[in-house]
Amino acid sequence: MTAAPSTAVTRREPELPGQTVVIIGGSAGIGLETARRARAEGAEVILAARRPDRLRQAAADVGAVGTAAFDATDPAALERFFAGLPAPVDHVMVTGPGPYYAPLAELDRERAHRAFDDHQWLAIAVAQHASAGCGPAARCCSWEALPAAAGDPACRSSRRPPLRCPP
Repeated sequence: MTAAPSTAVTRREPELPGQTVVIIGGSAGIGLETARRARAEGAEVILAARRPDRLRQAAADVGAVGTAAFDATDPAALERFFAGLPAPVDHVMVTGPGPYYAPLAELDRERAHRAFDDHQWLAIAVAQHASAGCGPAARCCSWEALPAAAGDPACRSSRRPPLRCPP
């Protein structure tokens, strides 16, 4: 005699209730999917992106509590954004801006270099702003590894697990 397979669903508590997740580059792609997951896990979500039309749609889609349309590679705009965030912020993720693509034979090295630098320096600038304005258990997450933030206590948590970046 064999037992029938169990179809019981195990319910679990959300992992991020009462936490605030800020996603820069949150209007599409990985940022938008991360926002959906964060909301499903009980977090309040604040989205930032360049294009106001896509940002409005994404915010409505996930039920974001706040949005900001600006160019995150503009240092003054980034500073204003962080200065206006409600406290505390528990998680910050950077997925934008996207990379520069071109066929190899047509690649503009100067443009590619600028885009690469903008993306890398943006992650560092976000980590700096986040460490100044986020709570002691805040998490920073960039789509790329961010070694500059690895030693910063604001980018580690001893109390709760991080919002996992998608693989």
